Amino acid sequence: MELTRIQNLSLAYISSFTLRCAVDLDISGHIKAYGRPMPLNELARSIPIPPEKDWMLGHLMTLLVKQDIFVQSEAGYLLTPASELTLTEGSNVGAYVRLVTEAEFIKGWDRLSEVFKDKCTFMEKLSDGEQFWEIVKRKPKFGSDI
Repeated sequence: MELTRIQNLSLAYISSFTLRCAVDLDISGHIKAYGRPMPLNELARSIPIPPEKDWMLGHLMTLLVKQDIFVQSEAGYLLTPASELTLTEGSNVGAYVRLVTEAEFIKGWDRLSEVFKDKCTFMEKLSDGEQFWEIVKRKPKFGSDI
């Protein structure tokens, strides 16, 4: 039981990156445009991805269904309130997901123990001392999306 808990915590980052992948592929937008439950093969063709990668998309969708981002029925995939938030049109939640999973914003976390050992702050370790708004200024795409 405790080993499972440790394994789940150790692999929790996978959830963030599966959500990032769904945003990058605009899976919510494709399902919404389809207008009814969308079968995996239709989703794959609409993205589009090569047919030999359909199985990978199937695994991705399984993870996203387990996270309650999408619902799967016999007829295909449906949006949930969570996936509706990631729709590109009229929302910046997708931009937020991209931002917080960007390398500059996550690399400080792998050095968190150094914050306790050294005389530095977390923000100094985050992106080699660069502050949040400095990164946003350097990457205008993030600033305009937010």
